[in-house]
Amino acid sequence: LYDLAVVRLRIGGEYSKQGFARLAAWTGRQLDRARVASLSAEATSYGIAVIGLGLLGHIVFRTTIPSNVLAFLSWLVALAALPLVARREDRHLPSETKPVFEDFSETAVFFLIVGLAAILRLWNLSEIPPEIHGDSAECGIQGLRILNGNIDDIFGFSPWYNTPFPAYLPYTISFRALGTTLLALRLPSAVIGVQCVIPLYFLVRGWAGRRAAQIATVLFVLSHSAIHFSRIGLWNVQALFLELIAFAFLAAALRKGSAVWASVSGIAAGLGFYTYTGGRLILVVSGAVLALQLVVGPRRRWLQVAIFVAAGFAVAITPVSYTH
Repeated sequence: LYDLAVVRLRIGGEYSKQGFARLAAWTGRQLDRARVASLSAEATSYGIAVIGLGLLGHIVFRTTIPSNVLAFLSWLVALAALPLVARREDRHLPSETKPVFEDFSETAVFFLIVGLAAILRLWNLSEIPPEIHGDSAECGIQGLRILNGNIDDIFGFSPWYNTPFPAYLPYTISFRALGTTLLALRLPSAVIGVQCVIPLYFLVRGWAGRRAAQIATVLFVLSHSAIHFSRIGLWNVQALFLELIAFAFLAAALRKGSAVWASVSGIAAGLGFYTYTGGRLILVVSGAVLALQLVVGPRRRWLQVAIFVAAGFAVAITPVSYTH
């Protein structure tokens, strides 16, 4: 066989040499692909193991070795690992080369809108409105309970509307940074109210284009209700922000078939269970959108998107589902 190969190579001249070279190159490519697939599967397995260990550690630090800080950090590790696992599933998607904004004028208009939202929600925040709503005061009281270390289980349910304590962590952080002041009570809602502009803009832009996104966000920025709930220190605006995040990333995931964006959407839907009661509807509406997409819309990688939305929700909801 060796002699036949040598004769064939010599008689065929350069043509046969190129053929052998092409065969060797093709074989090398197949081996490289197999190696990459093996490494990818191994990395995915490690990522899933990190998620499992994070959730297991969360349970351990809430039961066997009680520690609110370690339980919270373990949960964050699991949440952060899920998009990394999803990123492996997106490796075959075409790389995104388009800039975030089309041109300088769109960039300028966007930041002007965000700036206007910040002015209307942050200006003289400690004085306007002059009164303190009772529900806002209750949010502050629960935040102070966490700050003062009066909570045995940070993922337990508060006595006020049976809301999980993580809903009040923004107030705890604000009080820690600014002291027990009216400004600290209202600042979390005001900051989140400004941030609502960002997912709203890109959600509408993906659906209806640049001009519609600019009009919609300006109307939202100037809306009396949006300004009001951003300035009184209530947690309601947190549910709105998570809703916008969930829908914006879900729409993008369905449009591009991205598992990463689907996982972020699911995480946002799960975090909605830690906020105002209305936030629990995010999962219901997200499920309805997925079901509608299956029936009438393009179904590019639909199953993978649905799986990662569900996975994100499951990881995010684990602490509160475990709470008795």
